[in-house]
Amino acid sequence: MRKILHPLCTIILLTFISCSNDNGENGESGSQKTVLNISDAKSLAVIESSTTNKSLANETNLFKVLNDGTFVPLNLTNEDGSDATAPIVSSVQNLNSDYILLSGVFNISDKKYTNILVRKSDGAIYDASSINFSFGSRKLGEILPKNDSEGNIYYYKASNSIGKLSLNNPDDINVLDYLPSGQSAMAFEVDSKGNCMYQYDMSNGNDKYGIRIRKANGGIYEVKVEGKDNREFWLGSNGNFYFITYTFNDGYHPQINKINIDGDNISTTMVWAIKGNTPYADIGNMFRTSSQGSYMIKKEKSVIFIDTYYSWGVMNWEFFEDDNSIKPINLPAIDQGAKIVTSKENYYIATKTELYKVNLNTHEYTKLLNSGEYEVYTLNADNNDKVQFSALRLKDGKKIFAEISKEGEFKTVNEEINKRAVSLERIDK
Repeated sequence: MRKILHPLCTIILLTFISCSNDNGENGESGSQKTVLNISDAKSLAVIESSTTNKSLANETNLFKVLNDGTFVPLNLTNEDGSDATAPIVSSVQNLNSDYILLSGVFNISDKKYTNILVRKSDGAIYDASSINFSFGSRKLGEILPKNDSEGNIYYYKASNSIGKLSLNNPDDINVLDYLPSGQSAMAFEVDSKGNCMYQYDMSNGNDKYGIRIRKANGGIYEVKVEGKDNREFWLGSNGNFYFITYTFNDGYHPQINKINIDGDNISTTMVWAIKGNTPYADIGNMFRTSSQGSYMIKKEKSVIFIDTYYSWGVMNWEFFEDDNSIKPINLPAIDQGAKIVTSKENYYIATKTELYKVNLNTHEYTKLLNSGEYEVYTLNADNNDKVQFSALRLKDGKKIFAEISKEGEFKTVNEEINKRAVSLERIDK
């Protein structure tokens, strides 16, 4: 479940070169720049490889989803709109309001790239092969990448280290290994000032984890409550770090603690503790990995944890930051592997052949699909509560793309592709 590798702690300067200018090619030599036209895309869908072993050498598996739900295949194009080459994409990551990162195979100007940075406004492409971006979250509900108040981007590098980069100038980007040499992060969070809380494996059994803070000034602080073991941690909606402690050999007795950071000074305050014999002891069992445990949802003044692992106790709950209180949440059974996405007012849960719409404030839920009709592969939602998803239609075995409006109107938008979307990334956030 956990992997630990040792990162390098060397500051690496990476020069990003626009792929359209490789080998000195520019307008003067008569060549055209290569772009990826995504300016009108609401989402990007990465489609699975052909199940008939048909070669994808001359066709792309990347589609843009327009506002009306139309799926349009995306090729790398010349500035005049003519097709250049067909990209084969494995991963998509929305980095910020200006750029996305694509991983795969991209043939541009007789060169092959494995990662490209794409500017949303005009489709300009930059070589990102050396960024060493590790796609995929380490914890359910984790928001990636992470940002500080200055717009710096923090992300998992392939070596289990943490990278920090700025995209202010895509032609000249500084990438920094953010942790000191010898440190590795199972997972991490970053606050607005660049303080980084990260979890590491203490390798002594009993699922015990160490937690440290890499201060914005570079110092390291060990997060520890005497007599307690660390459990989960998160960055609150108020910008403060929180973590759960418990006693492994004495009934768990969970507590929630808040980290206080004042310049270079760090302290810990216990803000919630179990009182008496209540079912809240189950909170000490809460855990999050990339595929198991609880899914985290952030609201303006609270954090929600939706369990996908246990089938007993109070495992769905909301922590309110204003008064440090906890409220249990009543939801239907949610299985491991469930897909959960959020809008401004609701969150959506696809589990087995069920799809629920849940109010973020009341947690009242309604079914959006009839039971047993669809099995959802991938799912997203915008802030206007338009839901897009890729699913298997069970009555005929077809793989379809569909959307559901805020009013609950269902529409199949594509069934001709008949392939599963392995990624459905909204990029117009």
